[in-house]
Amino acid sequence: MEDTPSSLVSDTTITGVEKTCILCDHIHINSAEGGYSEMTPGCDMSIYCGKNHWSVDIYTDYVEDYRRKLLKAQSCLEFTYCGLSKSYQG
Repeated sequence: MEDTPSSLVSDTTITGVEKTCILCDHIHINSAEGGYSEMTPGCDMSIYCGKNHWSVDIYTDYVEDYRRKLLKAQSCLEFTYCGLSKSYQG
């Protein structure tokens, strides 16, 4: 994994993009866990910080809660830039 030079990472931005958990190596997004079935009611999705700073409760968190959690990267000492290229068009 490519490290970002410290000159490109500030307290709240990475090369001009707001620093959020979505750009951190430690975010985990699992759209369906093992044992998931279309016949199973509810949702088996999980979104969380691999360093245990936050997790999303898909049943009780609102969009605003999720946004607030993603912004925790701005003050997180364990933030690790994922190295996503600016040219990524995914």
